[in-house]
Amino acid sequence: MPIANSLFFPVVFILYSCSSAKTVKNCEECNTVIAIRAINENNISEQLIDTLFCTSADSCLKNAEFMEVYNEALFVCLGKKPGIFVQQLARSYRKKFILKQLESPVIDTINIQKIIGELEKTAQKNTGTYNKILQALKLALKKYNN
Repeated sequence: MPIANSLFFPVVFILYSCSSAKTVKNCEECNTVIAIRAINENNISEQLIDTLFCTSADSCLKNAEFMEVYNEALFVCLGKKPGIFVQQLARSYRKKFILKQLESPVIDTINIQKIIGELEKTAQKNTGTYNKILQALKLALKKYNN
């Protein structure tokens, strides 16, 4: 019996450690169809935003078509569902990539000031992710005004 007891703690510890770790999803990187769906979707959902975030990758930066559509999709989702956007970005392991995109909108018809207004209405105010999004949008606004 002493052998079983000596194995119990390490096994429980390993199982607990694994359950709390972030898992990396198997994503379809640079998937333009997902980005287009996010732009055209009337009922943007938590799942759609999660899938949109998941399709981004540094390797996509070389794909101009994808990046243009993806960038627009981020702004559309943020403008229509800011609360869900903040929640999903807080969970995303691609946060840095997404925030970088929010700093540099590629389409000049995006109303950043309106998106900031919608973001300020969310319940997720003053969270770390909320503040990072707001900072990225203010930087984008500054770029537009110069």
